[in-house]
Order: sequence, then C-alpha cells, then structure tokens
Amino acid sequence: MTPVTLASDAPLTGFSDCHRGIVCGLRAFASLPELVAAASRARTVASATLQLFENSVLPHHADEESGLFPAVLRVAGAGEELARVQALIARLTAEHRSVEALWKTLKPAVRRAARGGAADLDPDAVAALVQPVQLVQELERRLQQFADQTGELSPPAPAQTPDADAAH
Repeated sequence: MTPVTLASDAPLTGFSDCHRGIVCGLRAFASLPELVAAASRARTVASATLQLFENSVLPHHADEESGLFPAVLRVAGAGEELARVQALIARLTAEHRSVEALWKTLKPAVRRAARGGAADLDPDAVAALVQPVQLVQELERRLQQFADQTGELSPPAPAQTPDADAAH
C-alpha cells in the first residue's frame, strides 16, 4: 500500500528544500570577505608587477646591455677569460630577450587584473617568466664577482678634502 500524501504536506516539503538553498547561499556569502581581500591583493600585486617591469626590469636590462656589459668586456683579459665573459654576456642577453618576450604575452592579462577585470593568467607562463629571472640573477652575480675581482668596475673612492680629513 502506497502512503497517501495529503495536499497539506506539500508546502512542508517545499519549505524544507528552500532552507537547503538558503544555507548553501549563506555559506558562499560567508567566504565573500576572503574573496574580496584576495581580489584586492590581486589588483595590488598586478599593479606592482606592471610598475616593476616598466620602471625596473626593462630599464635594468637596457642599462646592463648599454653600460655594464661593454665595461666588463673592456676589462676582460684576452683568451679564455674574454671567451667566458662573452659567453656569460650572450647568455644574459638571451635571457633578457626571453623574459621580455614572456612579459609581452603576460602584460595584457596583468593589466586587466590590475584594473579588477577577469584575467586568465596561465600559472605555467608565470612560472616560465619567474624562473629565467632567477637564473639571470645568478648569472649577474657571477658577472659582478668578475667585476669585483678585476677592480676595474668599482666606483671611484670619494675625493679626500682637507675638511674631510680634519673631521676624522
């Protein structure tokens, strides 16, 4: 025998289902402050990254290639030392171009994220940009060690004046 559902039971069933939807919606709402904070942080990081590339990374590459690299080549000894320095500079320059090309592909999405828009940033592409920068840092450290060893690229010592000597 099938239980008989009274017409008066129907509102109770609908009422119960309604609460499930409300509770689910309120749980999602409870996570909203965290999501808003994450979105705000994403905008901040994206804006800072745009500034980093435009004001630091790209000018830094240009400065190295126009100033540091030629200076290191001038003081490198002939033969094996010069060959090592040339290879290091060639590798750094290639890494600069790689970083710049990757940045060119990521920049539009980063700009959208900075404005608070939807930005489809591929995590692998971001990692591919960060990894060479870490390699460049190591190569530049090695180039700086060479410069420090030669002493040729060190800044000149401050000029001594009689007043400066008297102060000491």
